[in-house]
Amino acid sequence: MASPLIPDPLTRLKVLLDSSTPIVAMETVEEVRAVRLVRAACAALNLAAFEWTIASGLVRCGSDVGGS
Repeated sequence: MASPLIPDPLTRLKVLLDSSTPIVAMETVEEVRAVRLVRAACAALNLAAFEWTIASGLVRCGSDVGGS
């Protein structure tokens, strides 16, 4: 018998993050949607989220690097 399905991507990501997976990588053409999903999952689990860009390197999401 198959295990019950986890219905939505946010819930699936929260389960993955809550399982102490050391790193999660996503490859998608929907970058804005993926970033929102990760930020929402981390906020719900009270975890820090980090984002890497070639311009800024690794930065904690929500930090104001280079801002006033």
